[in-house]
Amino acid sequence: MENAVVAGLLLAISVVQSLAAPDPQTPPNILFMMADQMRADALSCAGNAAIRTPNLDKLAAEGVRFANAFSSTPSCTPARAAILTGLSPWYHGMLGYGVVATRYPYELPRALSSGGYFTCSIGKDHFGWNTTTNEGVPHGYHRTDLYDGLPKELDDYDQWFAEANPGVNPMATGLEYNDYRGRAYVLDEYYHPTAYVGRAAIEFLKTYDQTRPFFLKVSFHRPHSPYDPPKVYMDQYDPTHMPDPYTGGNWDSRYAVNYNTTPDPGIWCGNISLDTLRVSRQAYYGNVGFIDSWLITGTCLATTTTSVRPTPISGRPISR
Repeated sequence: MENAVVAGLLLAISVVQSLAAPDPQTPPNILFMMADQMRADALSCAGNAAIRTPNLDKLAAEGVRFANAFSSTPSCTPARAAILTGLSPWYHGMLGYGVVATRYPYELPRALSSGGYFTCSIGKDHFGWNTTTNEGVPHGYHRTDLYDGLPKELDDYDQWFAEANPGVNPMATGLEYNDYRGRAYVLDEYYHPTAYVGRAAIEFLKTYDQTRPFFLKVSFHRPHSPYDPPKVYMDQYDPTHMPDPYTGGNWDSRYAVNYNTTPDPGIWCGNISLDTLRVSRQAYYGNVGFIDSWLITGTCLATTTTSVRPTPISGRPISR
């Protein structure tokens, strides 16, 4: 098994084989997992004693953790384009939150498709949007099952949620996509986007029956805001024992604005109370823990036959 955990964006690449001895002439199945806005220090294996990530730690211990990796464009779409293409932003062309006309000059799933792989993307892509045709760009995937912030009629998670919960707001927790606040998810955790992506991935691995190898990308939207883990994961942490944020200089006074004058809480900064920040971190760590609970590596994931709900982490709230 070959694994990698890279800087602020978590990546896990696993070569998934059956329990039988693999045929050296047969290309391996590839499982590529990632999480959005994952801090490099939000792992206990990276020395953070305040967070518990047993499955991610196991993945790192069995593979390679690149502690000094960095992104030349550490924002969502450009960073994802670099992963998709293997190119720097000066070559793939996505320097910000722009659009892609048709496709990038080189794309990993397209290359794998040409090489005989069945390619599937589950979760968040956010590689670029074609505004001319008002549609997503497939980037070489044979199949997608997306939670991507797309218009509702094009977003698989939003459509599924609306059918499963008529009249219910998927944002009922009361947090926005770029909100700095933290709060426990108010709906059943079954409907949480993290659970949706985890179940879809397990279902793919349990039911895949084609003779050709697969490339499966599983991209969790969290721990990116909204910081809204199920209560059982948020309660694993005591906000009064969260590590305090690093501050310095005149940052707070320079960038302080009145919350009541901002149209979007996601753009507000400065003068946030320490108690609020600690709860935000508590919820962020809870989001990480919820993802960790869905992360089962290698053949364990490929041969899962039990319930698709993860087992909550047991134990007392974590203190620093």
